[in-house]
Amino acid sequence: MPKVRWNGRHTRIEKGTIIDLKEFIPTFRKEKFTYNSNTNEYLDTIVVNKSKYYDEKPVATVSKKYALLQHKDVIEAVEETLNKIDATLNQQEHSLIISEFGEKMWLSLNIGETFDPGDGHPISLHLDAINSVDKTSSLIIKSTWKRLICANGMIRKSAKNFNRRRHLGTIDTKELTEYIKESMESAKEEKEKYAKWHNKPLKLRINRKILQDWIDSTVSEKWGTHLAARIYNILNTARDGKPERITDPEKRKFPHRIHVTQERIVPGQKPAQTMYDVANALTYISSHHNSIGSRNKMMTEVPSLLRELEKEIK
Repeated sequence: MPKVRWNGRHTRIEKGTIIDLKEFIPTFRKEKFTYNSNTNEYLDTIVVNKSKYYDEKPVATVSKKYALLQHKDVIEAVEETLNKIDATLNQQEHSLIISEFGEKMWLSLNIGETFDPGDGHPISLHLDAINSVDKTSSLIIKSTWKRLICANGMIRKSAKNFNRRRHLGTIDTKELTEYIKESMESAKEEKEKYAKWHNKPLKLRINRKILQDWIDSTVSEKWGTHLAARIYNILNTARDGKPERITDPEKRKFPHRIHVTQERIVPGQKPAQTMYDVANALTYISSHHNSIGSRNKMMTEVPSLLRELEKEIK
């Protein structure tokens, strides 16, 4: 599989307990932005502090007014909030994606709410915290469902998908607590939705043309020809691979006809029989994109893609 990059930079991907993952979280400081004893009066430099995994070096320039929000402060706020609602944080395995110099972090915490939609592969409610100290994004906190067999991530539909906060130097833990409580309470509605999808047959003998048109139009327009071809191949064979190169513009209009090499089995996938199988194919492609920026964006688009197909499938 291709290496995962974040804005073109290498990343480190780790899994473990929250204590394990904290080892990979650096701290930062602001310094004056200078060159040959000349100081820029408008900008400061963000410097990563030396630690076991990081060398001391500058990672970004920011405005003098920029309020540095440390990754560790984000994690502590989330931990404090989850402890208040008795989430079983310390008993779960979590995941971390962090950029080469530590300036960007995506922490995904399993908060212990798990259920089986009916296919024998449980999904678990996660709280994702995305933070940067280089101005590339403000803090994002969102809840997602992840399929445990393959780490597919599905953005929530019932609860608010995102909880964005500007970098103000602190986090309102009271508001964060309310957000997480709301997310967990609304999870019941989504359990019912996923179970309904699992029990909703595609009836491909009747609806295959609808599925192909959806791939060729809705999915291709949103994610491009090659990803659309891979998704259709997964729906048919439960395998992922590399699409053949198509240069003819006319042929590119029909991704479902593009040949895809059968390189790897998609964990937990089978040839699509239900809407839930379609959802898993989409979340697999979006959650495993090798660009973190694209991954985050695509995950937010999965629910709308499914709605468009669901409107057509009778």
